[in-house]
Amino acid sequence: MTGGNGQDTFYFYSENFGLDVVTDFVSNVAAPGAADQVKVQVTGSTGEWIGTDDFDGTGPQVKFEEAYQLILIDGDGDGFAEANFRLDGISQADQLTATDFLFA
Repeated sequence: MTGGNGQDTFYFYSENFGLDVVTDFVSNVAAPGAADQVKVQVTGSTGEWIGTDDFDGTGPQVKFEEAYQLILIDGDGDGFAEANFRLDGISQADQLTATDFLFA
Protein backbone atom coordinates (compact mmCIF):
# COMPACT_ATOMS: atom_id res chain seq x y z
CA MET A 1 0.00 0.00 0.00
CA THR A 2 1.16 3.47 -0.79
CA GLY A 3 -0.54 6.53 0.63
CA GLY A 4 1.08 9.20 -1.46
CA ASN A 5 1.87 12.78 -0.48
CA GLY A 6 0.49 14.27 2.71
CA GLN A 7 -0.90 12.63 5.82
CA ASP A 8 -2.48 9.23 5.29
CA THR A 9 -4.42 6.81 7.46
CA PHE A 10 -3.94 3.08 6.83
CA TYR A 11 -6.68 0.75 8.11
CA PHE A 12 -6.03 -2.74 9.46
CA TYR A 13 -8.46 -5.24 10.90
CA SER A 14 -7.43 -7.56 13.70
CA GLU A 15 -8.38 -10.60 11.66
CA ASN A 16 -6.19 -9.71 8.69
CA PHE A 17 -4.18 -12.85 7.92
CA GLY A 18 -2.15 -11.64 4.92
CA LEU A 19 1.08 -9.70 5.06
CA ASP A 20 0.33 -6.16 3.97
CA VAL A 21 3.17 -3.71 3.46
CA VAL A 22 2.89 0.06 3.73
CA THR A 23 5.61 1.42 1.45
CA ASP A 24 5.67 5.09 2.48
CA PHE A 25 4.74 5.33 6.16
CA VAL A 26 5.92 8.49 7.94
CA SER A 27 5.91 8.17 11.74
CA ASN A 28 5.39 10.85 14.37
CA VAL A 29 9.04 10.39 15.35
CA ALA A 30 10.15 11.41 11.84
CA ALA A 31 7.56 14.16 11.28
CA PRO A 32 5.80 15.28 14.48
CA GLY A 33 2.37 16.69 13.68
CA ALA A 34 2.57 15.78 9.99
CA ALA A 35 2.74 12.00 10.21
CA ASP A 36 0.67 9.18 8.78
CA GLN A 37 -1.39 7.02 11.13
CA VAL A 38 -2.39 3.39 11.35
CA LYS A 39 -5.99 2.75 12.39
CA VAL A 40 -6.48 -0.70 13.91
CA GLN A 41 -9.86 -2.32 14.43
CA VAL A 42 -9.97 -4.02 17.84
CA THR A 43 -12.57 -5.52 20.15
CA GLY A 44 -14.04 -2.51 21.92
CA SER A 45 -12.65 0.88 21.04
CA THR A 46 -9.40 1.10 22.97
CA GLY A 47 -6.03 -0.43 22.40
CA GLU A 48 -2.46 0.08 23.50
CA TRP A 49 0.88 0.47 21.71
CA ILE A 50 3.37 -1.62 23.73
CA GLY A 51 6.58 -1.23 21.70
CA THR A 52 8.50 -4.52 21.86
CA ASP A 53 6.90 -5.81 25.06
CA ASP A 54 5.10 -9.15 25.02
CA PHE A 55 1.33 -9.23 24.74
CA ASP A 56 -0.05 -9.59 28.26
CA GLY A 57 -3.66 -10.54 27.56
CA THR A 58 -5.13 -7.53 29.37
CA GLY A 59 -6.74 -6.00 26.27
CA PRO A 60 -6.13 -5.18 22.62
CA GLN A 61 -2.49 -4.32 21.96
CA VAL A 62 -0.18 -3.52 19.06
CA LYS A 63 3.55 -4.23 19.19
CA PHE A 64 6.67 -4.20 17.02
CA GLU A 65 8.52 -7.47 16.44
CA GLU A 66 12.07 -6.35 15.68
CA ALA A 67 13.34 -9.77 14.60
CA TYR A 68 10.95 -9.73 11.61
CA GLN A 69 10.29 -5.98 11.43
CA LEU A 70 6.54 -6.54 11.71
CA ILE A 71 3.71 -4.82 13.49
CA LEU A 72 1.65 -7.45 15.35
CA ILE A 73 -1.97 -6.93 16.39
CA ASP A 74 -3.68 -8.64 19.32
CA GLY A 75 -7.10 -7.26 18.49
CA ASP A 76 -9.14 -9.21 21.02
CA GLY A 77 -6.81 -9.01 24.02
CA ASP A 78 -6.20 -12.74 24.34
CA GLY A 79 -2.40 -12.36 24.35
CA PHE A 80 -1.89 -13.72 20.80
CA ALA A 81 -1.42 -11.92 17.48
CA GLU A 82 -4.29 -12.22 15.04
CA ALA A 83 -2.73 -10.07 12.30
CA ASN A 84 0.47 -8.46 11.17
CA PHE A 85 1.79 -5.98 8.65
CA ARG A 86 5.05 -4.27 7.72
CA LEU A 87 5.91 -0.58 7.57
CA ASP A 88 8.79 -0.26 5.08
CA GLY A 89 11.62 1.82 6.50
CA ILE A 90 10.70 1.03 10.12
CA SER A 91 13.28 -1.32 11.59
CA GLN A 92 13.12 -0.50 15.31
CA ALA A 93 10.31 0.16 17.78
CA ASP A 94 11.77 3.53 18.77
CA GLN A 95 10.94 4.79 15.28
CA LEU A 96 7.25 4.65 16.29
CA THR A 97 5.14 6.18 19.05
CA ALA A 98 1.67 5.55 20.47
CA THR A 99 0.42 8.54 18.46
CA ASP A 100 1.13 6.62 15.23
CA PHE A 101 -1.79 4.32 16.08
CA LEU A 102 -5.54 4.88 16.35
CA PHE A 103 -7.92 2.24 17.69
CA ALA A 104 -11.53 1.67 16.73
